[in-house]
Amino acid sequence: MEVLSTRELLLERRHLTVKGANLWTQLTPAQKLVSHSLTQCGYELAFIRYANNSGLTVFLHNANIATVSSDGEIDKEPTIVMRT
Repeated sequence: MEVLSTRELLLERRHLTVKGANLWTQLTPAQKLVSHSLTQCGYELAFIRYANNSGLTVFLHNANIATVSSDGEIDKEPTIVMRT
């Protein structure tokens, strides 16, 4: 069995992707309802950011970002910065 250093483990973890289906199961019912309209416009569920006991769902479409709050509010001009 090969032993990996901590740095190697972190680098490997950065390349792992979570299946989109797994993310959809973590959405609130309100997020699922409004997210359907975003996917119809070409947005894809990218990730969920958890803070203050609520999840902010982030969708991407080309260079556009949209977020959906845990209560289902869509923001197509969020003030978030994406790392590349």
